Amino acid sequence: NCYILRSTVVPARWHCQRKRPKAHRKEDVMGIILVLLILALIFGGLGFAIHALWIVAVILFVVWVVAFALGRGRSNSART
Repeated sequence: NCYILRSTVVPARWHCQRKRPKAHRKEDVMGIILVLLILALIFGGLGFAIHALWIVAVILFVVWVVAFALGRGRSNSART
């Protein structure tokens, strides 16, 4: 889409028509925003769930260690 502009006053120059970007429709933009929002919610929820599972795992480990220690002490005193 380039052409030479010839004029009697100005020497010949190349002129190119730049293609203007197509205007985005409102529905396209809203669709992209909606997809990004859903992805953010999914990843945020997964991150929260993983964090919560780590907390539950630590609590269960502490309970297991305490139960193991108390159970071992009880079995030793019952044997003697």
